Amino acid sequence: MKIDTDVLIIGGGITGLTVAHALRASGLKITLVEPGGIGGVIRTEVTDGYVRECGPNVLVNKPDIVGLIADLGLSEKVRYPVIFPYRQLVWHEKGILPIPKTPFAFLSSPLVSLLDKLRFVSALFRRCFIEALGVNPSVQDLACRYLGSSG
Repeated sequence: MKIDTDVLIIGGGITGLTVAHALRASGLKITLVEPGGIGGVIRTEVTDGYVRECGPNVLVNKPDIVGLIADLGLSEKVRYPVIFPYRQLVWHEKGILPIPKTPFAFLSSPLVSLLDKLRFVSALFRRCFIEALGVNPSVQDLACRYLGSSG
């Protein structure tokens, strides 16, 4: 099958749609192909009266994003979350779980594996030691710093 086009965009997710929008005024013949639904992972589903937003749900207020939203005529439709009480939830194999927002919540969350938690804590301590004592602290450096020195 031959398609008469100047630009072929594969994928109708946010990136493909943004490229198509940017090229729209160029006069080029644009063809966008998407095997699934337009929008990619960004979609709204309603099940049993509950609305579920799928895909990314955070827009950074950078000039390019704000400009794109304005170009699309969607500025009035942007909705910001109520900050308090504000809980972000994700679907996980164990059900709907809150996104951890404190160190304790992170360490006790089933969203992150035990191995990844240990890696995180290890990296955090390594970074603290490096910043406090230099690149390669000795055992004596660590002992003096955290236990004090005795005469």
